[in-house]
Amino acid sequence: MSKSKKNTHHPYAKLFEYVFQKSEMVEEFVKNFFPAPLLKNLKISTLKPQNVSYLSPELFRLYSDIVYSCDYGEEENEVLITLLFEHKSYLPQNPHLQLLGYMLKIWEQQRDNSEAITPVIPVVLYHGDDKWKERKFMDMFTGKVGNDLKPYIPAFDLHLVDLNEESDEKLKNLKKRFLANSLLTFKHHKNQAYIRQNFSLLIEIGNDIYQHTMLVFLIKNYDISKPEIPELLENSSKKSKSKIMNAIEAYFAEGKAEGVEKGLHNKSVQAIRRLVKKEMPISFIAEVQGETEEFVKGVIDGTILEME
Repeated sequence: MSKSKKNTHHPYAKLFEYVFQKSEMVEEFVKNFFPAPLLKNLKISTLKPQNVSYLSPELFRLYSDIVYSCDYGEEENEVLITLLFEHKSYLPQNPHLQLLGYMLKIWEQQRDNSEAITPVIPVVLYHGDDKWKERKFMDMFTGKVGNDLKPYIPAFDLHLVDLNEESDEKLKNLKKRFLANSLLTFKHHKNQAYIRQNFSLLIEIGNDIYQHTMLVFLIKNYDISKPEIPELLENSSKKSKSKIMNAIEAYFAEGKAEGVEKGLHNKSVQAIRRLVKKEMPISFIAEVQGETEEFVKGVIDGTILEME
């Protein structure tokens, strides 16, 4: 695979997609990382995910894309917010050119569906090793571009969120712990020592589903063994440590992550779908399956799927 392409099956891309498919996480992200003048006009409470199935396979290989629409201004005109995750250790050569192709696809779909053409805000979340070099679209052209040519060249910018430039304290102070801990993990993704020293912090998430997601992610991607975990949880409260150790026991009891991730997860998803077809109440399904109502709702709305 060339350096201009991205493997969307990379574990960090998967975690990003999982986090940013949650509207509550995107709302928190926008509130804390968008420029103040833009926030004054964006109606954050109207954020809703958009279908991106129209994207070409090549664009899917290039990016992990999450697209949201949002009302804007007093007349509440719709704005599309595109969240684009860059998780490689190198910089894209021409991010504006790539983004322009992506934005064009959105506008073409709107045209083909006889929808209003809306502005698109391209957002890049970056945590690569190299320092991001800010460039304008005009900068990609060789030679001097005179004022007589500028009217014929697209002029737009991207909104960059470079986690290398964000302090750990700011990330820790985010209200949504799953978002905060995911961003901290992205920022320090190559620092094994940081991950182990802050293991208890990174999995300290009130929501059981999110906590389990982060727990499995860290164990799998940082080769954390079962004997290590009690020491890594040294700073956790007794109650939290007990709950986490129970989850870990279940995880390792299968011998492989797939035992918990695939077997138990898929069995629960399949059972929930059967009960939904029988029009059982969500509260009843959650109680019978031993899942939270949020998990059941996730299966119903399609944000929680069977694992391949």
